[in-house]
Amino acid sequence: MEANASTINIRIAIFSHVSAYPSVILPVQQLVELFHRYNIPVIVDGAHALGNIEINIEDMSNVDYYFTNTHKWLYSSKSSAILYVRHDHQHLYVPAPAIVDSAMIQDFESRFIWTGTRDRTPYCAILSALDYRQSLGGEQRIMNYNQDLAQYGGRYLASLWETKILSPENMQSSMTNVQVPTNNLTICQSVVGQLYNTYNTMVSGASNIAPELGNIPCYLRLSAQIYQEENDWHVLGALIVKLLKELNGYVPGINPLKL
Repeated sequence: MEANASTINIRIAIFSHVSAYPSVILPVQQLVELFHRYNIPVIVDGAHALGNIEINIEDMSNVDYYFTNTHKWLYSSKSSAILYVRHDHQHLYVPAPAIVDSAMIQDFESRFIWTGTRDRTPYCAILSALDYRQSLGGEQRIMNYNQDLAQYGGRYLASLWETKILSPENMQSSMTNVQVPTNNLTICQSVVGQLYNTYNTMVSGASNIAPELGNIPCYLRLSAQIYQEENDWHVLGALIVKLLKELNGYVPGINPLKL
């Protein structure tokens, strides 16, 4: 990092709070501190964070920009999001939107809050989503339930399939990444398609990972939600075994190092 920073003009760093594939919680505070050490501003993509894990801007080492949306885990509508811009970056000389209701004399937030014909319904729905979450017991109860269920599911499937969980549990949110018991990526992807088209079940992450990144040929990123229970993992695990066997691709206890 130090060598590159001295020879390359790095304008900005962008990374996720909770990555998508594989799903892991990244050490935001340490990463922000690292980039700030070289005077590199940071944008944190928190798309999978709000409603999934706790977010505290004050614990992010003075992060420059942070954004997250409300439709993934907060149960609100699409096209609604939250943007945080650190106060010293809220420059009034930033070009204002080309709409009549925005003037250069307005404060930073007011200059960007009105975008003409945008449908504001998704933003109004955030309040209803928060009320709904409160009716379920509140933020901590929801996050604890989903995270515990994801860890249970990951452990159960890894045991059933005699494979392993891709990421350490202390880096997991309400999603887990489990190795699939097959050494055939095409078959793995076919199973994912069958789950969606025949069983109305959406799973993600049937990906081929290079050996130097873990020797895992295929894994699934699976999410836990409030409408699920432990038995759903049992059903999914047995169904995937069934589909793999039908395609002659079931390899329990697979050892990636021997591929």
